[in-house]
Amino acid sequence: MANNSMLFLAGLMGSGKSSVGKILASRLGWTYLDTDLIIESNTGNSIPEIFDKEGESGFRTHETEAIRNLDTVTRGIVSLGGGALERPENREAIRQMGTLVWLDVSPGVASKRLARSRNRPLIAEADSVAEIENRLGTLLNERKANYQTADVVLNPGTKSPQAIAKTIMDELGLSGPSHTPREISQVPDSPYPVFVDHGVLPQMPPLLEDSRLSSHAVLITDTRVEPLYRDQVETTLSEAGFTVHPRTIPPGEQSKSLATLGELYDFYAEQGLDRRSPVIALGGGVVGDLAGFFAASYLRGIPLVHVPTTLLAQVDSSIGGKVGVNLTAGKNLVGAFYNPLAVCIDVNTLGSLPEREWQTGLGEVIKYGFIGNREIYEILQSGRGKVREHILEIIRWSVQQKLGIVTRDFREGNVRRFLNFGHTLGHALEKVTKYQVLNHGEAVYWGMAAALYLSFKTDHLSKKKYRDALEVMDKMRFSLPPFRVDPEEVKAAAAYDKKRIRDTIHWVLLEDIGKPVIETDVGESLILEAIEFAREFTG
Repeated sequence: MANNSMLFLAGLMGSGKSSVGKILASRLGWTYLDTDLIIESNTGNSIPEIFDKEGESGFRTHETEAIRNLDTVTRGIVSLGGGALERPENREAIRQMGTLVWLDVSPGVASKRLARSRNRPLIAEADSVAEIENRLGTLLNERKANYQTADVVLNPGTKSPQAIAKTIMDELGLSGPSHTPREISQVPDSPYPVFVDHGVLPQMPPLLEDSRLSSHAVLITDTRVEPLYRDQVETTLSEAGFTVHPRTIPPGEQSKSLATLGELYDFYAEQGLDRRSPVIALGGGVVGDLAGFFAASYLRGIPLVHVPTTLLAQVDSSIGGKVGVNLTAGKNLVGAFYNPLAVCIDVNTLGSLPEREWQTGLGEVIKYGFIGNREIYEILQSGRGKVREHILEIIRWSVQQKLGIVTRDFREGNVRRFLNFGHTLGHALEKVTKYQVLNHGEAVYWGMAAALYLSFKTDHLSKKKYRDALEVMDKMRFSLPPFRVDPEEVKAAAAYDKKRIRDTIHWVLLEDIGKPVIETDVGESLILEAIEFAREFTG
């Protein structure tokens, strides 16, 4: 068994990989992932649509990326597509990450299971079970040599998924759950626990068992996250005795609105909730903000549990108690400070993120390295590869840093403002580009380049420290989409920063790595210089 404890299930379509994988994940207390679902979530297209638009080779490229990005997963069960082993780089990545199990189901058995399936491109033209069986037989002959590279080969025949899962566990000497996620909120006077570990999703109920919650639970997610993790979370909660009331919203900022909030109020008013009914926010920042404000306002406040699934949400938006929705006039103009009952961070969900989503969370991680976490800064100095290698520790350090700050300054009157390093001009850039060009982390990366320039030009940061910081930024270099903006527009947008006080912008700059400072005396010409520098540096 590989050290990082991952199981990959391979085999023909119809071999039962998904059913067996979900049962294994439940019994072991591990996270379940499916590469086909990851690809659909990341592209926004179904598998047949991808085949139509990009052909099988295009699909295989998405598949290789999905497998490669699983390198941050530990204690995970992964269902692979039927042809995932065809590329040698996929086989090598799987070999490095975990144990491969081949479910050697015969084409005859698999074809009967697929008789009513119409969403499998490679058998779409088959008109009968016999034709499906013939096509599967051909695929098996083409793929058998690669299937035979598996560490474990099982011929399950017509056994039930439960029996197959037990056989795999017996074969590998597995029993579970044998691991309890760690609470890492080791911060004096922290108002709530934060759990950060691999495999948190299937073990949520025990983490909440002392909270005296009601049996009716709200589960809010979006259409991107729903196929990936909703079933696992809903099943886990149901098995613990909760009656789960799920609601799925469209992804993106447009859902963070009063209209969507009103739909949630209307729906849940009919579900029999009371003041101890928990709200489970499963997703990224939009889901967390919207579900959090629903929890803060419904029945004048009901328990909130954040289950963030993106790097940005895990290191930033799920921590600190800010919840809210947008107005036409601007982002987050209606909201509240409302602490959750708990935050449950399953690092394994990062295995389903595309590169650009990683990048948006990395912007906040870089910020933590600059404003105070020496361990994160040293990892950043080693390059992006080290970030992925140490992601569990980085998330824990990031959470500890933010939680320590917001516990001391919940309503952003003092040290919490340090968390805005890179955000003043970053937010202004987002606004000028109408939130359609850059994601939040990319804008913050751009804003940090400008903030470092201002730090140097205002004599806060020495030339050596300035160059060192820019070197780290360069090692973390973001691939930003092309855009053009008028520096005067960006400067004007920064003047309306919602954190300004009496029309004065409080710029967060650096005196040293790990030593932020507030500066209010920054001239307009210098701001324009910083905007131009950020454009050149990130271009």
